[in-house]
Amino acid sequence: MRRILIEKEYVNPRECSYGFPWDSDGTCYNFKSPNECVKSSEIDNIENLEDVETLVIGCDLQDYGFISKCKNLTQLYIYTGSNITDLSFLEKLYKVNHLYIGRSKVNSLEPLERLVEEKSRLMSETKDLWTKISYGLEGVYIVSEVELDIASVKDEGHCIMELIVNGKAKRAYR
Repeated sequence: MRRILIEKEYVNPRECSYGFPWDSDGTCYNFKSPNECVKSSEIDNIENLEDVETLVIGCDLQDYGFISKCKNLTQLYIYTGSNITDLSFLEKLYKVNHLYIGRSKVNSLEPLERLVEEKSRLMSETKDLWTKISYGLEGVYIVSEVELDIASVKDEGHCIMELIVNGKAKRAYR
């Protein structure tokens, strides 16, 4: 599985540091740091997107739609997403368990709501403990210039351990 860092210019991902908003040490411990770098101008050249398990984006991109093709993505960290208004690229990422979107203009949590609903359904249909764990969300952290209603994210299946939107926690270790 691949772990990719996207930046404007090539950097050595092993020499980078990554900020975490999580209260849970486990979520930080479970982070798998990138081991390859792709320049933002070369995103269209990324092959085998379904093999990407960690994607860290450290610069603004014009389009985030390619992320929806990362079917095995477990960790998505977008540190600067000022061009993000819509989270629809998340809806089919059933394996994602770390989601960080910073400095965005997200205007609706509906795609996240649908993702959580489907992940909860998948969790309820399996008896296998490891599979249940893999469908959970260790942490969701979203910062947007737009006011968002965190209460709209229903989590009856209890698949989210930490949910923080614009500094408001619905479920966290605080």
